[in-house]
Amino acid sequence: MIFDSNIRVNKKNYDLSLKNLKSKKKIYGINNAICLLCSQNKYYNITKFAKIIKKYDEFTPAIELKKTISKKTLKEIDKNKIKLIKIHPRHMGVHFSKEDYYLKLINKIKKFNFIIMWCTLDSWLEKVSSSDEQLNLLSKIINNAKKNKFVLMHGGGPELLKYYEKFRFNENVYLDLSYTIYHYKKTSLEKDIIFLFNKFDKRLITGTDFPDINLKDYYKNLKKLILKSKVSKRKINNILFGNLKKLLVS
Repeated sequence: MIFDSNIRVNKKNYDLSLKNLKSKKKIYGINNAICLLCSQNKYYNITKFAKIIKKYDEFTPAIELKKTISKKTLKEIDKNKIKLIKIHPRHMGVHFSKEDYYLKLINKIKKFNFIIMWCTLDSWLEKVSSSDEQLNLLSKIINNAKKNKFVLMHGGGPELLKYYEKFRFNENVYLDLSYTIYHYKKTSLEKDIIFLFNKFDKRLITGTDFPDINLKDYYKNLKKLILKSKVSKRKINNILFGNLKKLLVS
């Protein structure tokens, strides 16, 4: 069984997009998937998306927040019984150096019982981040929102082990390997991923980052890594399905 942590819905016709995803997921053995309404979608409509995705039991909705977030928007997400929200700093256009912005945002969010997905990829056109700038910000945010669960999307990319070491004792923090597993294939990062398969199987999740990453290519590469890792079936079940299922029912 596979529970894909990161599939984006970024077209006008949500229903058609979800139908297409449903047909694709059967081919690749995906039983469930988190489907994200991207903030870059010009047809962004939280309530409409929530209404349509309810027809698909195998899909769990997630909402990526825009830069300007009102309490009304958060209430709309909560009213539609959506558990997952995503913060994507680059899409918001707010650099990590704007610490006050993120601390104020988290103060708004933590009043709700949302699971917070955070994009950890640290690539900026206009300003290069200083060393550990994002990690330091995340540490403050996570310490400030102790009741919320966090999913660190892409696991910090090439700094995967740094993120593992920083948060490995915090039970509220999960590492997601979507995008990262495929993007960094055939690099030294594969050894780090195999290390996490062995040492961090209870809070590790994975997914494709579709449509940026092809479903077939991603899962072909993931299968190779699993075989190479020689980890137990129990640990692989945790990573591929069990951890996400447990997170969403907690």
